[in-house]
Amino acid sequence: MEHRRIIKQGEVVVATEEDGSIEPTDTVTQGLFVGDTRFLSRFRLSLDGIAPSLMGSGEEKPHQAGYLFTNPALPRVPARSFGLVQRTAIEDEIVTITLAVRNMTIHPVDFVLSIDNGSVWPFENALIGAGLRRYGYTQEADSIFAALEDASGYFEYRRWPDVYSGVPRDLVTVLGRQPDASRPQAWSAASIFLWIRRRTSFFTSISLRSR
Repeated sequence: MEHRRIIKQGEVVVATEEDGSIEPTDTVTQGLFVGDTRFLSRFRLSLDGIAPSLMGSGEEKPHQAGYLFTNPALPRVPARSFGLVQRTAIEDEIVTITLAVRNMTIHPVDFVLSIDNGSVWPFENALIGAGLRRYGYTQEADSIFAALEDASGYFEYRRWPDVYSGVPRDLVTVLGRQPDASRPQAWSAASIFLWIRRRTSFFTSISLRSR
């Protein structure tokens, strides 16, 4: 898709494909941005693993966009059995994505709606966890570190690659690293020391002196 939908409020910008998905390439910049920093680099809806059929989309306001879909033929649902509306909005510089489904038949519909919002970068998650702990959000931080620790068991020698697939635990029993991901990777390897430092409040200082 060549067209993009762009909404903006203050320093917050959301740039998507015409269907609301976020899939940047080498030549197309997309994502959720605050200032010059991108905080979300992937977003995609699927119905039983299949992309919904776009009926239309548009910027309803400078800070709001709407997307209308219907379903393709699914394993248990005929095509065009229901409508799906996605609305992406920025209010008070907070981004919300709401979804509404309307059944157009007289029978119940059975499908799985999935949201793919990107991959996992261990060093970024370690920084997030360290920041949460610093400001007193101990439980939230520990949940991030526990997930990273569990994920390490899927990789050889428990070494994190620089990025791996982010999927719910109840859907798969394996984790896959990106084909071009580095392993071992210095940023990921350094994350463990930040984790230990924050969890144990252990600090060291090294003084280097020139002779």
